Amino acid sequence: MSTEPIDLDAAQALADAATPGPWVTTPPDMISSELFRYWSIGTEVDGLLERFTGDIGGNLTNTQADAEFIAQARTLVPALIAEVRKEREHRRALQRECERTESENRHLANNLDVQRAGRAAAESAVARVKKVLKLADDANRTRVTVDLIAIAVKGLD
Repeated sequence: MSTEPIDLDAAQALADAATPGPWVTTPPDMISSELFRYWSIGTEVDGLLERFTGDIGGNLTNTQADAEFIAQARTLVPALIAEVRKEREHRRALQRECERTESENRHLANNLDVQRAGRAAAESAVARVKKVLKLADDANRTRVTVDLIAIAVKGLD
């Protein structure tokens, strides 16, 4: 089996060039000589398109199934082509959505990195402010202590 995608345009061209369907099967005439028994495939309107036999000599094991398959292929092939086209378009739409989602995810990841960097910078700034406030508080206590000592010393005079 080929791994190449089916050429739907070529398959459609073959189907379009064939006699319009639906096609039907007609069983062999059992009165005929066994050598010439065959299933016929054709349209209800136009009649015989082709004679089909699976084996010569009276062994018609799969002939009916084969003839019916060929006849049904006339309507199945265009339907399958349409379904494959629809599925391919659906796959392309999903691929476009995946690409859009991946792009959006990259954008969000970049934004998250920026947010994390901003948070780290903010936390660092808060830590510096806390140090400054502690130093200011310590300096204020020192000043209050010096003032109290000065008052105490004046009180001793």
